[in-house]
Amino acid sequence: IRNKDAPTTISATEVVAAKYKSTAGQSISDSTVTALTHATKVYDTHNAVSSGAFTAPTSGLYQIEGFAFWASSAGWSSLEVTHMIAYIDGVGDSYMSSWTGQNAVASLQPALYGSTKVWLNAGQVATVRIFQNSGGALTFTTNADQNWIAFTRIK
Repeated sequence: IRNKDAPTTISATEVVAAKYKSTAGQSISDSTVTALTHATKVYDTHNAVSSGAFTAPTSGLYQIEGFAFWASSAGWSSLEVTHMIAYIDGVGDSYMSSWTGQNAVASLQPALYGSTKVWLNAGQVATVRIFQNSGGALTFTTNADQNWIAFTRIK
């Protein structure tokens, strides 16, 4: 397997990791699964992320993490939900975080943090996606420390 940026082989012990943040206040439509498109690079050892999508430069076990904080309350009602889901090659793989409204709460701002481990073959694409069904479009805060995604090969 070749490093995308240099003509060298990626060793079994070489770090493969990427973290991206967002200050965009990305909007998530009601009842739609939407990929996070974080664009501010914190680090990306192999330039493996494009528009929030991570393409595995080598096969291995990867940890996928994310944090997302809603900008304001949607007036969540009982049984309305928001989920953070890891997708592999466009197919849902793992729920990383979920929140379900228990009662009508006008002032609640749910935050989602999640992590999962997945096996990725070289060239497979992983994304972190969000679902919410509050009844309208919602946006995330513009604080980059509250909106990030990360991908790390752990084995």
